[in-house]
Amino acid sequence: MGTRGLCHWCQTAPIVGRKRKYCLEHSLQASLIWKRKHRRLWKAAGDPYWLADWKNKTPEERRAYFRAYMRAYRQKLRRGRQERHGRAA
Repeated sequence: MGTRGLCHWCQTAPIVGRKRKYCLEHSLQASLIWKRKHRRLWKAAGDPYWLADWKNKTPEERRAYFRAYMRAYRQKLRRGRQERHGRAA
């Protein structure tokens, strides 16, 4: 990727430490940088990468997840409405 000893992302800052790819500034964002790069590659290949975790789940596990998600979403909406009505009164 980059020249040995230089950050793989910015190509200018030196790498400090063994077995590292990024400078101190970019090492905090290493996971973000990796995900951004690979998502671009997956998108270009036409791979539905956002579904990757679901391939090992059963249909019932998916339904349970979405039920819990929507339940929490509706509760959040209800709380928001109650706060607005409470302030107006």
